[in-house]
Amino acid sequence: MVKSVSIIIPVNGEAPFLADAIASVERQTFREFELLIVLDRPSEETRSFVESLAKKDFELKVLESNQPGISAALNQGILTTESKYIARLDSDDLMQPTRLQIQMSELEKNPNLACIGSQVEYIDEEGRSTGHSSLPTSAWQVRSMMPTLNCLMHPSVMIRRSALVSAGGYREYLDGVEDYNLWLRLLRFGSIKNHKEYLTKYRRHPAQVTQANFSIYPWLDSLARLDALKQQFPSGARVWSAYLKSVKVNELEPLVRRLESQATSLWTTNRLRSSRSFSLYFVGPRNERFKNVLKSLIRTPLRTFWLALLVTVQKVKSL
Repeated sequence: MVKSVSIIIPVNGEAPFLADAIASVERQTFREFELLIVLDRPSEETRSFVESLAKKDFELKVLESNQPGISAALNQGILTTESKYIARLDSDDLMQPTRLQIQMSELEKNPNLACIGSQVEYIDEEGRSTGHSSLPTSAWQVRSMMPTLNCLMHPSVMIRRSALVSAGGYREYLDGVEDYNLWLRLLRFGSIKNHKEYLTKYRRHPAQVTQANFSIYPWLDSLARLDALKQQFPSGARVWSAYLKSVKVNELEPLVRRLESQATSLWTTNRLRSSRSFSLYFVGPRNERFKNVLKSLIRTPLRTFWLALLVTVQKVKSL
């Protein structure tokens, strides 16, 4: 029997918080779901733990990713299931008990809604609360902000499978910004919004990939935008993927600038550069932050001013 919702959790390495993540899935008030765990180069201990769970739980399915990387793992999970909706969770995050019920209800009510995320509560390694997100909630806010800023938390989303397949799934050569690139393409097939409630607990810890590669993300964000605009990369997908895994910021910067300059119009080029300047504001040296914001304001003043205001309010709320 096909379930309404498939929850996909990619699992890599030691996955020390996986048991907690699975327990949060089991506490869901909505029960018509299946849980897919996709193994992506797990430790032997993690593999044994997952396989032992699968023997006890009929609704838990374990898959082995045929290629390394989170995007390949997610694509394999998507192709395996026939569920109407795909819910995401990472192995170190937690679902609130009503999350599936609330998000599925929203998608059922609005056929044009392709994807719904939620606000998140940030937690540390011990599960203690460290803050809350303040993401835009309405579809028009998300559509306005997304070309400049990824305003969706990947582990918090539920996606309409038909829209996900129409968008082409995840780009396996863009691991690290695979979610941002997908949202940009998914907007062609429906609207995206965030629920106002905190339906996911998002764990921040030193071993996180996001934390380890923080300085390179503004440039990867630029590549996600370029790909969504169908800008051709300088080599095939497999070669490009291998390059990104070993890239350094000083190598990536000239490449991104060159690709931006080859965009279809001067307006598009300026929009891409403005978005990059805005992203660099968050991770660049303090003495260059004013310069990056000023560049954004010059290139797209009204939109960037609105974004800057929203992000400032978000920062103040999270203090």
